[in-house]
Amino acid sequence: MNKQTLDALIAGAEKWERNAVASKRQVKIGPEDCALCELFFDNDCLGCPVESGGHFGCQSTPYDDAEAAMLDWDNSPRSKVAREEFRRAAKAEAKFLRSLIPAEGATE
Repeated sequence: MNKQTLDALIAGAEKWERNAVASKRQVKIGPEDCALCELFFDNDCLGCPVESGGHFGCQSTPYDDAEAAMLDWDNSPRSKVAREEFRRAAKAEAKFLRSLIPAEGATE
């Protein structure tokens, strides 16, 4: 994995870690807020480490649950249950992205 992709993958995991503790207004999701998408989205995600993991785009990854949970939180902004479900899903997405970081590229 080249340095630019590795840096984007780490940035993505860090963004989802921030999302997991953010207020609703601070949450950033979607391709316009993704360092990996900045690199790969316009090329149908070819070469993206998420896609290379056997997923088309971000389908069938924890992102699906995070996006659904965000919609629920949008529909019920005062719901603590919706907020906590989003936070759980955001943590799962961060963990998933971290799992794609090659051992030699992992940083603490």
